[in-house]
Amino acid sequence: MQERRHLLLLISILVLFMLSPFVVTFRHGVLFLNVFGAAILVAGSYALSERKQLFRTAVVLSAISIAATCLPLAFPQHWAVLVSHSSIILLVAFFVSRSSLMSCTVVE
Repeated sequence: MQERRHLLLLISILVLFMLSPFVVTFRHGVLFLNVFGAAILVAGSYALSERKQLFRTAVVLSAISIAATCLPLAFPQHWAVLVSHSSIILLVAFFVSRSSLMSCTVVE
């Protein structure tokens, strides 16, 4: 059963990457892509998480990232784009650091 969860997670990530060039061309495509990407990352975090505190952190960072992605749509200024990109980088850095920590605990 656990291998099936991992397979479904991998398939959803691959579908997200395959559809992203088409979704981005729409008016609010970046926002939809961020929402779906954050949902997939949070679902993966929940599926692989053993500690609830890390899951809560993932949900909060995802919500911040989605809200920050809306900023350039509401305020078309440079600071809004900077905040949006910074929040996405922070979210990805959290998941990368978390996955590297999980791989270290699996090896030990």
